[in-house]
Amino acid sequence: MNSEHLILQIITPDGQSLKVKQVDVVVVRRREKHFELGSEIALFPRHAPMLIRMPDAPLRYRKGERTMYVAVNGGFMEIKDDQIVVVTPRFETMRADDPLPAASARRRTEQWRKRAPGISEGDGRISLTILIAVAFLHFLLSLKVV
Repeated sequence: MNSEHLILQIITPDGQSLKVKQVDVVVVRRREKHFELGSEIALFPRHAPMLIRMPDAPLRYRKGERTMYVAVNGGFMEIKDDQIVVVTPRFETMRADDPLPAASARRRTEQWRKRAPGISEGDGRISLTILIAVAFLHFLLSLKVV
């Protein structure tokens, strides 16, 4: 794997996906048991393998001089071999011409939380379903099907 850049892939159960190559850094918010808002973690090339549980929160990535924002409706993220895979119920990419993409991404995730209270708070069945989806995705990736 090219250790100078990352590959970011975001996948939903209904087949929506985003794949971005040549990414310099990805910043995600992670859920933490003792902190309601969680904390942000920056993922650079050559990062150690890690599985992260994500709340409803914006994700941002930098590619060259541009920083792009994606609203993510919770889920899980794994980094391994400079590939980042996010499995989430839904996501929305902020428009390139949006003057305040970070604020737009935060507003979108807040709207999702208001429409479906409790789901982002850790419904065990949904978390288990997403975790199974991540495991199945890894199996498919190992077979080079995806």
